[in-house]
Amino acid sequence: MSVSRKPGREDTLRVRWRGAFFLFFCLLVALGSNARATHGQQTKKEKKRPRASGREACLPALCLLLAGCVAHAAGAGLVAIPFVDGADLPLADEGGPNRLGPFAVAGSFELEGPKGLGGISGALVDGGGLYLLSDRARLWRATMVLDASGNLKALRGWRDWRLVDPADSARDLDTEDLARLPDGRLVVTDEGTNGLGILGVPEGDAIPVDFSTLPAAFPVTRPNRGAEALTALPDGRLLALSEGEPAPDGLLGAVVGPEGSAPLAWPDDGFNPTAADLDGETLYVLERRFGLLGGFKARLLRLDAAAVRPGAKPRPDRLAAIGPGLAVDNYEALAFRRDPAGRPRLLVVSDDNFNVLQRTLVLDLVLDL
Repeated sequence: MSVSRKPGREDTLRVRWRGAFFLFFCLLVALGSNARATHGQQTKKEKKRPRASGREACLPALCLLLAGCVAHAAGAGLVAIPFVDGADLPLADEGGPNRLGPFAVAGSFELEGPKGLGGISGALVDGGGLYLLSDRARLWRATMVLDASGNLKALRGWRDWRLVDPADSARDLDTEDLARLPDGRLVVTDEGTNGLGILGVPEGDAIPVDFSTLPAAFPVTRPNRGAEALTALPDGRLLALSEGEPAPDGLLGAVVGPEGSAPLAWPDDGFNPTAADLDGETLYVLERRFGLLGGFKARLLRLDAAAVRPGAKPRPDRLAAIGPGLAVDNYEALAFRRDPAGRPRLLVVSDDNFNVLQRTLVLDLVLDL
C-alpha cells in the first residue's frame, strides 16, 4: 500500500547511519568509475539482471492472464523526508520554508519499492501516470495520487516490463532516458550504442524495442559517456545529450529525426546533462556532478526550445541547484507536468545505483516565481 508519513526518529537515525558511510561510498563510486573507464564494455556484461526464483518466475505469467503485465499491488510507498537537513516539515505547503530558487518544494520523498525498482535514470508523466525507466532496461509505470492542490501524495498500481531488442535479445541495454514521439509512441536511449529505440506493443512482461527506425544519436563514444538525456522538440524531432562526451565548444549533443542526426554543442562547465523534458516551447534540463569530497550535486536549467538546432550552442538559464544540506542523491530523471491550477511542476528522481547506501528520492517542485 502506498503511504506518506512524516519523518520520525527512525528516519533521522537512518540518515545519520548513511552519513557515517558517506566518504566510504564516495571512494567506492570513484573506484567504480575508474574501473568502468578501464574495462569498458566488460562492465555492461557484469550488469546482468538477477535470475528470478521459481515463485517470481510464475508471477509474470499469472499477471499476463489477468492484466497483460506485471502488477504490484503492495510493497511500494512514498515516505516523506525533510528537504532541508534538520527541518521538521518536508512540505512547503505545510508551512515549511523549503524553496529551491524559483521553485516551491511541494514534496520530498524516498520511494521504497516496489520490489526490484532501482537505477532510475528516466521519467515521463503520462496523463495521470508516471513512467520510470531503469538503466537495467526495465520500464515502470504507476498512477499518481494527488491532493486538491496537485501535490504528489502516493504512487499506486505499479506495473513493469522488461525492454528487449528483438534483433539481439541477449544484449544488455543501458536505457537512460525516454521521450514521447508525436504519434504517441515512446522512445528510449541506449547509452551503450547511442541508439534510439522505439517501444512496441507489450508482449507479456516484455516490450520489444526497435532500434532500426531512428538513427543513432552520435557516433560511438567512450563508455558511460553516451546518450544520457532525451526529450522531444516542438517540431517532433528529438534532442539527445551525452553524459560528458567532449565536442568542439562543449559537450556532444544532437538533434535527431528520421532523416538523420545533426550535432550541437552543449555547455560544459563541470556538470553533465542527465535528463530533459519539454513544456510547449520551453525545455527543462537536469544536470549532475559528482566529486569525491563534495558528493552529488545537481541543477535545473531552462531554455527556449527554439535555441536548440543543429550547429547551435545553446545557453540555458540556471534555475536552481541541489547540493549538501538538502535532500540530495544521484539525481538523474526529470519529468514535467502541470497541476490543476495550471502551474508548471517538475518531478526530479534519483538513481540509487542498486547501492544500499543510496536512495531513490523524488522531489515535487512547483515553479511559482
